[in-house]
Amino acid sequence: MTTQPCRQNEFFTEEVDWPDVQALVRFGFAQQPASMVLWVTFTDATTSDSCRRWLAQQIAAVTPAVKSAVDAEQVLLNMAFSPAGLAKFGLPAASLNTFPMEFSEGMHSQRGMNIFRGDPLADHNENHDATMPGRDDSAHLVLLLYARQPASLQDYAAALEHSLQGLATLAVQATELTEHEHFGYRDGLSNPVIRGARPTIKPDAVEPGGLLAPGEFLFGYADERGLLAVSPVVPAASDPLDLLPATVACCSDTGVVEYCKDLGRNGSFLALLQLQQDVEGFRTYVETTATEANVEKLYAQLMGRWRGGAPLTTSPNISGHEGDGSARRGYNNNFEYADTDANGDRCPVGAHIRRSNPRDTLDKDRALSWRFANRHRILRRGRLYGKATDQECGMLFMCLNISPARQFEHIQRTWLDSPRFASHGETDPVVGRRGLGNGEFNGCPVQPSQRLRKLPRFVTLRAGGYFFLPSLRALRMLASAQP
Repeated sequence: MTTQPCRQNEFFTEEVDWPDVQALVRFGFAQQPASMVLWVTFTDATTSDSCRRWLAQQIAAVTPAVKSAVDAEQVLLNMAFSPAGLAKFGLPAASLNTFPMEFSEGMHSQRGMNIFRGDPLADHNENHDATMPGRDDSAHLVLLLYARQPASLQDYAAALEHSLQGLATLAVQATELTEHEHFGYRDGLSNPVIRGARPTIKPDAVEPGGLLAPGEFLFGYADERGLLAVSPVVPAASDPLDLLPATVACCSDTGVVEYCKDLGRNGSFLALLQLQQDVEGFRTYVETTATEANVEKLYAQLMGRWRGGAPLTTSPNISGHEGDGSARRGYNNNFEYADTDANGDRCPVGAHIRRSNPRDTLDKDRALSWRFANRHRILRRGRLYGKATDQECGMLFMCLNISPARQFEHIQRTWLDSPRFASHGETDPVVGRRGLGNGEFNGCPVQPSQRLRKLPRFVTLRAGGYFFLPSLRALRMLASAQP
């Protein structure tokens, strides 16, 4: 993504305008464990005017990133648009061309298939046609609902469905936030913290790499390098109510630099993946591969954390109740690898949490390693669907980032699915695609020198897409836009 120096003026400031940001960027909604995703696809007959009128009626219910609003509302609502959705709401082609290529082309382009479905052994036969209609970026927008009680969600979703009657079709997916995900690991332990997002924070919740710049996750702010990502824009004529901040950019069909409006400011990109988990297969593999005394250790080796949450690199010999998640020891992010575990003697180099965030091991200069790692972070907001005992269950993985290519896709392609990241030929032992590597893992607790072989595939991509999560001002602009 092209960048420009961050200029200290009224538009570019370190302090985030949280009332203009959708709440999902700042909060994980831990107090709202019930959740639901509505994938909305407007009919061909539905006009842009009809879409805008519908949106204008919903904007007041969208929850901003302000704690008082999150605490007060019975049901929280956020929304995000696919490229097709932005076009459906009347955004001109010249404006759509200012979005990054990975967003515009989507996960289902040839480029996206190479990254997400490029497993020649597994995908071609069993998952080539796995996309679920209406649950990918063919949908025009996704409505994200959160509540303390499922009953509140059902009533709210029914009202939304009624408001869209005759305009759109809906695919509804119930999700929930639980302490442990379906494989049994304590979840949601490692997330970057945006500088200025929390009034107080516990020291063990912050990684040694520090708090991250707002511009890694929101347009309009400096990133970790002190630069400003180039934001999507619209022609000034598309903002008749003058809601958006002014900018100067190339946003005309002729390529002429002209006066435009900043559509991206206080917005972010949302990646959604429906990941089916083979819970029984995972359990069976672990319990038949390890000796009875080493079952919990093997679970920990694959993930890099004990199922209770303690990281292996700081708690290599934790056992008993602490291993199964019932104790509250060791849930920290304040650890590194280079000093005590550079070679993966405690936490295997290829373990899931070490691949997804290598921390201080990417360069001999640890400060440089942290700077590089921090440029590839994402805000995870995933929720579970189904029960672990169901045949169809898994995670609706959701993450926020400013550059899907540099952040989300880099993690997927260069760390999780790279056979050159750890021991030669391995991919991530928990979520990795086996056809891209040799199906092995160097970290078996039975014998330190023994490699696990023929790992089955435990996680399968069923659907997914990229969506733009606009600011509240941008939502109001979309509702009033002139084509």
